[in-house]
This record gives sequence, structure tokens and C-alpha cells, in this order.
Amino acid sequence: MNRNPVPRWKPLVLGLGAALALGTVTLAQQGGPTSTGTPPSSGTAPAPTVPSTTTSETSGSAVAASPAVLCGLTGQEAGRGAAGGTATGSGGTGGTSGSTGAAGAGPGTGNGSAGAATGSNTSGARLSGVDTCFAQQAALSDLFELQSSQLAAAQGGNTRVKAFARQMIQDHTRTSQQLASLAPRLGLRLPTALEGPKLAEVAALRGQQGAGFDRAYMVAQVNAHEQAVNLFSAYSKLGGANAQLRAHATRSLPALQKHLQAARELLRAVVQ
Repeated sequence: MNRNPVPRWKPLVLGLGAALALGTVTLAQQGGPTSTGTPPSSGTAPAPTVPSTTTSETSGSAVAASPAVLCGLTGQEAGRGAAGGTATGSGGTGGTSGSTGAAGAGPGTGNGSAGAATGSNTSGARLSGVDTCFAQQAALSDLFELQSSQLAAAQGGNTRVKAFARQMIQDHTRTSQQLASLAPRLGLRLPTALEGPKLAEVAALRGQQGAGFDRAYMVAQVNAHEQAVNLFSAYSKLGGANAQLRAHATRSLPALQKHLQAARELLRAVVQ
């Protein structure tokens, strides 16, 4: 007879302890909770870091590529060296919807665009991609100048800005008509409306008045004429294969350089 019988509750306690120990090991192997209270991994990857926005993105305006670069004319940055400095600043540029343009070889009215010209190439020389790109970008340059300057003549607050705008209308109407007169002979179709960043600049400038308009318009004029000088200079000296278009670029370049210098000087005056 056993004088020290084992109490009935001891086997139960020992069995429960073993079960708890086994459960802890199993949970640890499966990534479950441990005695430290660390929750199990959910298996979900951490949220990606949101990249910071750039200045151009936060301003809501797209950045236009240089016309010379678009056409593969990567020569000298002629415009940035003339009279020194590059204009920077905020504010769009723009134009009106009722500017005078050129349709075909003659003047016309409409949305301020150089009229589309179509036809067969009667010059006897096949146009390269660079030739066609130059003609299209030159037409867009005239379009922008006409639309933004007509708006400046109506909404500008500074008398010198208004006078500059009237000169731009006169000069770029002439070059627009000259380019449009070449289009049928070269089999070119020129753009009839702005798009992309330049169209956005037109829309932005329409909502401004007075001194704010003057500053935004002149910033745009400096930038636009820098691009035009670079484009016309590079095409006439480096990449122009078509004699008629090259002559147009060479003939137009001095006036564009003069416009650029005048725009820089006027910009300094309106920001003081």
C-alpha cells in the first residue's frame, strides 16, 4: 500500500503545462505572438514613399521643350548670350482668341493662327524632318507672339509694354505671312493653333491685369524670344537643308535678336 499517494490534480497540472509549452513553441515557429507581446507579421509590404512634387508640378504648368532641341538642332544657345541673362519668374503668357493671322499666302482673321497651307512641293527639293520641324516651330512661335501680344495691347498696364506688344504684332504678322507664302511651294502644312504648354500660358495670362500682367507677359517674351533666336540661329547656321527656309531664318534672325534685347530691358524696368 502506497503511503504517499500522488494527488489527482498533479497529473492535470503537468499535462496543462506541457500543452502550453508546446503551443508557445508552435506559435513562435509560425510567427505568432510570443511572451514579449509582439504582434505577428501580417505579410503586407510597407507603404511606398510618396515622391515630392517638383516646382513645375505644383504650379500646374507644363514645361515646354526647346524648339531647337525638338528639331534636333543642338548647336549654340545663341539667345542666352545676347545682352546677358535669362529671364525667370512665375506667371503665364497668353494671347487672345481674335488675333489676326495668315491663311495660306495672305492675311486673314481667326484664332490668331498662321493658316494651314497644303500643296505639292514645287521647289524641286525634298524637305528633311529638320526642315519640316523648323517650319512648324517657327509658325508656332509667330502664333504665340501674335496671341500674347494682342492680349498685352488690350490688358497691359504699362505704356511701354503696350508699345512693345504692338511692335510684336506688326513684326510677327509679317513673318507669319512670309512663312505661309512658302508653305504651298514646299508642300508644308503649318499649325493653325497653339497646344500644350504654350496654350496653357495663353490661358494663364488672360486672367491677369495691370502690373501683374506686364511682368508675366515680359517674362514670357524673354523666354519665347530666347527660344526663337536659338531655333532660327541653329537652323540657318547648322541644320537648314532647304534654301528657302534657310533664307527665311536668316532674314528673320536680326529682328528676333532685337526683340530679345528689347524684351530683356523692358522686363528689368517692369520688375523694379
